[in-house]
Amino acid sequence: MKCRSENATLAQVDDTYELEFLRALVKRFPTDPTSKHFYWIDGVRGNSNHWLRNSDHASLAFFAWGSGEPNNRFGGNVCLALYNHVDFYFADTSCYENGQFICELSDPVNPCIQTTPPPTNSTTGAWVQLG
Repeated sequence: MKCRSENATLAQVDDTYELEFLRALVKRFPTDPTSKHFYWIDGVRGNSNHWLRNSDHASLAFFAWGSGEPNNRFGGNVCLALYNHVDFYFADTSCYENGQFICELSDPVNPCIQTTPPPTNSTTGAWVQLG
């Protein structure tokens, strides 16, 4: 709900590069003393320990689990978080825990719709319209 109020979704971590970017980012954030040291990201446990993106229910393909994770420690750990056990690795946790959120905005740039064909005397195979 927090990200939706910002017209965004929970951040999706699809590869090592995105994980490293988020790690560097959260290390700069001030720590909220009322929350645990983790950040919600986009992921929920489905059936048979199969993890899905909460935003579109697509299967997650990239994981960077912390040591001993996922552990479903209290039997209701169905949400995915970046947890500061050591260096912000994935952990499963209860969706009711008080954590912080990493929200991801969709590309805010409106696509440019080309209404005229490329010039016929163009010598390149690609044509880019700027503006």
